[in-house]
Amino acid sequence: MAQRPRSALWVGFSAVCLTALVWLGESGSASAQVGFPDTGLNVDIGGGVRLRPTHLGSSVYTTDFVPLVDGQYGKNLHFSVDDGIQYTLIDRGPFKIGPDLEYRQPYNDRLATRSNRTSDAVEAGIFGKVNLV
Repeated sequence: MAQRPRSALWVGFSAVCLTALVWLGESGSASAQVGFPDTGLNVDIGGGVRLRPTHLGSSVYTTDFVPLVDGQYGKNLHFSVDDGIQYTLIDRGPFKIGPDLEYRQPYNDRLATRSNRTSDAVEAGIFGKVNLV
């Protein structure tokens, strides 16, 4: 029987962890929703654990606690720890398009010898979404 590569095992493990986190989030034990109806602000707050490479391109993985914050102000402004800040400029049925701004953290844990360190970064761009349901 062929042996699966180590990275495939991590992908499988990550899929199991993600499924567990989604299930926990759906059951309400990993997140809470806070609403401010008078202001149009809704925020989901929670936490999770992620499995990630110690640095970009690494085959060594580490786990981190991840705060989860996802919110919306009004109809067009969306913000989250994962996706950054997005503002919907065009909303045509299932299609949404607009600018976004996102923070990227460096992955500098346990770098290999003579590897270059990376810095924090802020990315600006354009997002597009299609809601299929």
